[in-house]
Amino acid sequence: MALLSHNTALYNTRESCRYGTNPIPVTALYNEDSRKNINQKLSNNLPTRRSDFFHPQEPSTLNRTNRVVRQNSSWTSQRWSEPKLYDSMLSVGWNACILPSINSMTYVDTWHSPFGQSSSLPNLTAVKAPHPYSSFIWNETKQSFGFVYQPNILANKAQLHFGADMNAEYFAGNWKMQPVLSTSRVPDYKTHLEAASRLAGTTSTMNKVEEELRLAINTCPQNPYDRAILASVCYQLGFYSLAVEQYCLATELQPSFADAYNNMGNAWKALQRTTEASRCYEAALAWNERHPHALNNLGNIYRDKGDLDHAAALYSKCLQVCPTLAAAHCNLGGICREKHLLKEAVLHFLTALTYDPHLAAAANGLGVTYRELNQNDEALKAFSLAASLQPYAAEHFANLGNTLKDLGRLEESVKCHRTAIHLAPHLEDAFSQLAHSMAMLCDWTDRNEILKTIRSYLDRILQLYRTTCIQLLRNVFDGNLKMNIKVRPECDDFQSSKVVYNIVGGLLYGCEEQQLLSSVISASNKETIDMLAMQLVQNLLQLPLPSVQPFHCLIYPVTNEQFRLLGSVYAARAAANVAFCKVPKLEWIEPQLNYFGGGRLKVGYVSSDFQNHPYGHLTQSIYGFHRSGKSVECFCYSLSPSDGSHYRKKIENEAEHFRDISHLTVHEAASIIANDGIHILINANGYTKGAKTEIFALRPAPVQVAFMGFAGSLGASYIEYMISDIVASPPEFVPECHTEVMLYHPHTYFVSDHKQSSPREPRIISKSNSGISGEIILTRESYGLPKSVYEGGDCTVLFANFNQLYKLDPSTLNIWCNILKRVPGSKIWLLRFPPAAEARLLAQVSKRHISTDRIIFTDVAPKEEHIARCGLADIFLDTPVCNAHTTATDALWSGLPVVTGPTVRLASRVAASVLHAAGLDELIARDMNEYQDIAIYLAYNYEKRLAIRKYLIENRDRLPLFDTLRWTRNLEALFWQAWFHKFHNLPDRIVYGQDVYSSASPNWPLSNCSQFLKHARNEGFRIC
Repeated sequence: MALLSHNTALYNTRESCRYGTNPIPVTALYNEDSRKNINQKLSNNLPTRRSDFFHPQEPSTLNRTNRVVRQNSSWTSQRWSEPKLYDSMLSVGWNACILPSINSMTYVDTWHSPFGQSSSLPNLTAVKAPHPYSSFIWNETKQSFGFVYQPNILANKAQLHFGADMNAEYFAGNWKMQPVLSTSRVPDYKTHLEAASRLAGTTSTMNKVEEELRLAINTCPQNPYDRAILASVCYQLGFYSLAVEQYCLATELQPSFADAYNNMGNAWKALQRTTEASRCYEAALAWNERHPHALNNLGNIYRDKGDLDHAAALYSKCLQVCPTLAAAHCNLGGICREKHLLKEAVLHFLTALTYDPHLAAAANGLGVTYRELNQNDEALKAFSLAASLQPYAAEHFANLGNTLKDLGRLEESVKCHRTAIHLAPHLEDAFSQLAHSMAMLCDWTDRNEILKTIRSYLDRILQLYRTTCIQLLRNVFDGNLKMNIKVRPECDDFQSSKVVYNIVGGLLYGCEEQQLLSSVISASNKETIDMLAMQLVQNLLQLPLPSVQPFHCLIYPVTNEQFRLLGSVYAARAAANVAFCKVPKLEWIEPQLNYFGGGRLKVGYVSSDFQNHPYGHLTQSIYGFHRSGKSVECFCYSLSPSDGSHYRKKIENEAEHFRDISHLTVHEAASIIANDGIHILINANGYTKGAKTEIFALRPAPVQVAFMGFAGSLGASYIEYMISDIVASPPEFVPECHTEVMLYHPHTYFVSDHKQSSPREPRIISKSNSGISGEIILTRESYGLPKSVYEGGDCTVLFANFNQLYKLDPSTLNIWCNILKRVPGSKIWLLRFPPAAEARLLAQVSKRHISTDRIIFTDVAPKEEHIARCGLADIFLDTPVCNAHTTATDALWSGLPVVTGPTVRLASRVAASVLHAAGLDELIARDMNEYQDIAIYLAYNYEKRLAIRKYLIENRDRLPLFDTLRWTRNLEALFWQAWFHKFHNLPDRIVYGQDVYSSASPNWPLSNCSQFLKHARNEGFRIC
């Protein structure tokens, strides 16, 4: 029911956060606090030698830099008390200087810092990341000192943006600005490096670049720092193998060169050799256990492996060493988000942006976290910042487009997604989100090509997940076969065996694959199962989630197998996310159905929609009805905070137990559910916005059931049951469409609350009845709708559909237009849902040679008003691909006939289910031709429409569709049947519920569409 818009584009921030591999802009920050702090820091750390400008200093040589300032101590104390330093830095453009290539060879709070060992740079007092190739210089023109970087490793490229190339030289106790050194003084290898860099920026082939690099290698001195410089350039130009070779030489020349080991690890990582990269980072830490970049990068390795705890520990240690390292804050924020510690994640991302306002990855991570917190306005700001910082990064525009879509700004969303695709044509998420935004706008440009591409994306990723799991299982099976291992039934008790079942159970189908899984579990020892579980988790977490979301697929023409497997992939990913988390041992008492105060069945509903939401509207009374019964003890677990609506207050007050778990982690939430001793746990979200499937992957209850929220199979091995009915999920379609055991409600699985919440809606009366006192007059005229011919107007029939317009497709519009052509004078009433789709839909209608004045749009109305005005229409035309669900019950409650044409999947059969429960099977068409025939027959037969309307209005309180108490009692009986089925290990795929709450149900004489049309023809009516 709710659009799943969780951040499908969760982009890795780690690579872009690794300082030490790529140069980044440096900005001098200017504020009052910074000015005060820098005056305190500038004490005794000015370099005194020309060589200090180019090479990092050993700790033992640092004290030699003190004498200059001590000789001029009185002068310095006077000059640094003035604010001219920052003014001069900004005025001469020092904020535009660039870090040198080898910028990873320093970090903020150690001896490399120009501010000394004790410096922690609070509030980023000077620049983003101090560097050894830097110095304080004295600008005679401005009569002030400044902090300056040499922008390039080559001496003749020290551009300080004074209007001419200048360099810093130390003369007689003062720093002076001097012209750049001549090229003749530049070492030969640097000349070749400069040539390679220049060629890389042109259309020259990489062979010429490599040739220059090899000349540089041949002429480079046997000096560790020169070799490190050379390696850094090789890395930046994409020659990672050459970079590794040169870093190896640097470490041979100076075995304690921790920075070189760290950078060599980055080069190995770029070559996708994570084992070698890990060893390099460990070597760097062996020489310097407080090396922050090595700690951060090693944390990245463990995070890639799925070992979040180890990675988080390394990031935390990194921040103890260097609290101002924005990259580590950003990475730790990502860990917190993956662990659903969203508030902590926000704090880390904000801290990262405080220390580095230009870190786009932190802005992107912050936006993703805000979206998960449903704070889309804040997410929009964060993604906008990320896109402005990295306008070439497609993922930022994709995330920005997703957020704009959630905010209803669909046209802007389409533009962002198109920008993302232009930047990265193969970015599947942007393409899938673009397709959904276009569907919501009724923009069907290149629709067939788009859907074809989406199906190809889906097929590829689904097969990748299945192949990965099956291959791992076969490897273990073959190993057991070679070792001749027999069955080990005790392995079923292991935690890892549950992990394996949770992950792969829904992805396997067919007897052969299921037997493979059973054989592996039963014939493997504990160590083997542990290894298999770990490999499954690692492999699946490294695979991307499908770019197409299950909720979006409700309107896409994918195969039933693809749709079912898509749910299984999402379920497997949720299981992998929490694979090795544990919840308290399940402590539940065997329930005894006893009407004299004995044990009851504990049933828990988990949903994010206990609020002003269609699910909250429809189910608001059932929790109180559970409480008044004697067989079920009801628990409600809310995944969202209160929205203050009367729906939320009613549910909170009437449910026997109501718990807000929105602020808890999935592990904490599952623990609370387990401690409550729940017998049956209901997943009322499915794959919709706000869902936390990971709670169910932790199995906090012995029986777990899917219900209402998502019109399709969840494909999760840990959610064994699904509540449906014989019309919504016919037995012949169950094997093809569902992985769950079906629990058939005796009438319809789709509950409604109209009998309680809309008992006295305003009557719809004609204008001639306006004299009746105390009644609210709702007329077509009041909504700008055309008068019917019976009221003196020109509209023969007013068709209607109140769905969101994304459910409409070209084929359905063709059918509607054909009906309009065959019923002259008829019109159709639609909602501006969304408003931006109106113009496009009218253009599509015009292409089909229908006058646009026959399509009438009105705004979306509040719930009560919407239900009251539904009856102003004559016939409701359903959307066959994805039916009217809540809106179908609204229409029937108001006496409006609904015509539907179900197909195979559940989402296309809900309207048929509610019509069946209303006793109106005659309005369920077997195909689209019959769909048109029924609509046209009703359009021409005014008496028949009135008869259906009278039947609905007079009998709705007794119809199974609207008798909520009866529906609830039948559901409670079905819960007991499910419990019995589970603990007696019954093989049935379908459990048929019984109508245990008898009430007089009206009989409608025509039971199905065929009889209805036969009756119409017998009356001599000709279908036009």
